[in-house]
Amino acid sequence: MGVLISKVGGVLVEVNSAYSSASARIIASDLGLDVHTASAYVIALRGLRKRCKNTAKVLMIKLLLLRSP
Repeated sequence: MGVLISKVGGVLVEVNSAYSSASARIIASDLGLDVHTASAYVIALRGLRKRCKNTAKVLMIKLLLLRSP
């Protein structure tokens, strides 16, 4: 994975994926997503939070706005 990322000039941010499905079940039901897609979002948000805190906050706010009626 690291080789592919370095070829395109990206940065690999490793996060712990433990308990992501527990959070994903809540998000999935609220947003109408399947659990696997919601888990991917949770893991991506963890990576963003680790890399740059402001971006993660903005994305979390957008997710919350999506689920409001």
